[in-house]
Amino acid sequence: EQRVFPTVEQYAVARVYSGAVFTQLELIEVMYDIKLPRTIIQHAIVQQLAWSAVQLIAFSNDIFSAPKEIEQNDVHNLVILLQKERNASFQEALALAADIHNSTMRTFEALEQWLPSFDDIANEQLRRYVLGLRYWIRANFDWSLKDTKRYGLTSPVEKDNGYWSFSTKVKA
Repeated sequence: EQRVFPTVEQYAVARVYSGAVFTQLELIEVMYDIKLPRTIIQHAIVQQLAWSAVQLIAFSNDIFSAPKEIEQNDVHNLVILLQKERNASFQEALALAADIHNSTMRTFEALEQWLPSFDDIANEQLRRYVLGLRYWIRANFDWSLKDTKRYGLTSPVEKDNGYWSFSTKVKA
């Protein structure tokens, strides 16, 4: 309402709390009957991995919803803030947001490699927890692609190289 624009850095931190994804991540242990001690869940690398998963979900949501939010004059979106902060075109800001998302995915993948090792049972439980994080990331992405009415997208088409192609129905 007040048209206050946070910086991209401020927004990236605040964004992870605005989508209730942390609450959803709590369900991973329940859904997959995982029993990890709090000391493992609270381990710094496990926490960073969960933080990266939440960022990935938030950033991909912003990429998909940017055209709709522009149309609604909503400034709380990574693409819109990049466009304003960098004085970029919509396409340039979209590419920058995709770069941030992809960099976060590389961080997630690196953190997976740095996970600590515990006993066999805990390691298996942790492996399943990380798989649950990956499922949330992918499920959000798939839902965003398939729920085209929500974001004003055309139906996505998978290309031969594994990438998806879609366009917006609204003018960005």
